[in-house]
Amino acid sequence: MSIERFKADRLRTPTRFGGQRAPASVNREPAALARVFRLAVKDRKIVESPCVDVKKLAEANARDRYLDEDEDELLLSKCTGQRAHLRNLIVFTLNTGGRRGEVLGLLKEDVVTPLPHGSRNPARAQMRFKGFWVTQTFG
Repeated sequence: MSIERFKADRLRTPTRFGGQRAPASVNREPAALARVFRLAVKDRKIVESPCVDVKKLAEANARDRYLDEDEDELLLSKCTGQRAHLRNLIVFTLNTGGRRGEVLGLLKEDVVTPLPHGSRNPARAQMRFKGFWVTQTFG
C-alpha cells in the first residue's frame, strides 16, 4: 500500500468516536513514518527515504478564541500569592492580544518607563510591540 493511499483511506475512516478524522491527525502518522526513514538514511541503513515526495494534507484547524469579561476577571483573580508576579504580564497580553512568544520575547530596549513627555506615573509604561508603541497601565 502506498503512503498516499494510506492517507486517503485513513481520512475516510471515522475516529473511534464515529467522527470525521481531521487532516492534521492523518498527517501525524506519515510524519512519524518519515522520521523513522530519515533516521535510517542518517544511519546509512537505506539510501533514500520513500517519504521524500509525500505531501501533507491541507490543514484548516485554526481556531480563534477570546476571553469574555467574566473569564478575564476570573483569570486576574487567580493572580494572587505565588502568581501575583504574573498579573502585569497577563494584563498586557489581554490588552494587546499578543501571543506567548511575542510577549515573552520582549526585550528590555522594547520597554520605556516612565513614559516620555514628562509622565512620571510608574504604573504606566510604553512598549514596542508588533512594530507599534503600546502604552500600558498596570496595577
